Amino acid sequence: MRSPFLGVTHTSSLMLSCLATHAALLHFAGVSRTPSERKLSGVFQQNVVQGSPLTMGLPASVRVPHSRKNGVAREVLEAVGYDVLIGAGQDVWTVATRQMSGCLIVALQGHPEYDAPTLLLEYRRDVQQFQLGRREDHPDIPVDYLDLASVDLLARYRERCVAARRAGKPTAAFPYDDVMWRVTSPWKSTASVLYGNWVNEVCRRSELPPRRRGNRAR
Repeated sequence: MRSPFLGVTHTSSLMLSCLATHAALLHFAGVSRTPSERKLSGVFQQNVVQGSPLTMGLPASVRVPHSRKNGVAREVLEAVGYDVLIGAGQDVWTVATRQMSGCLIVALQGHPEYDAPTLLLEYRRDVQQFQLGRREDHPDIPVDYLDLASVDLLARYRERCVAARRAGKPTAAFPYDDVMWRVTSPWKSTASVLYGNWVNEVCRRSELPPRRRGNRAR
């Protein structure tokens, strides 16, 4: 029988993101992700637990993108020994940690690594799947990500898409360029601090020189 600690006995820390997090939770703790009725997509305000090396330098709350159809609830995560460091409510958590056989597991269910247009590109892909008949429902516009003008533009485009599909007619091209120039990424500073803190923690655990605070995370 394979050990549940396989892969963590000879490393100081593992950082896992999204699908890798769900796979690791299944492997390490026997926890399966649960599908949601609607895709969770947008930028969500979340609380930060202070006092951890990973959250050092972060404000009390941050905004981080999420984009997923499946998830693990916070209460389930905490029941198997993880501490949520950045999150809001049961369904929206971004960073959780657990010590396992001397290794710090850092599990991410959000996407601080996303560039500004990533959510828009994913939304366009999902809209195209609807237009091609590969999904029955039109996707929801990402939450708290775009300005009002962009939301209004995409809402009107959605109406045209739904009407065109019912009529069996093609739809005009997705208005990507009209929206893209308005998109920002307010979570980038959070990502830089978070990843920089993790690198420093790896260095500390590995007895290596810490990353300089003046250097930018890449």
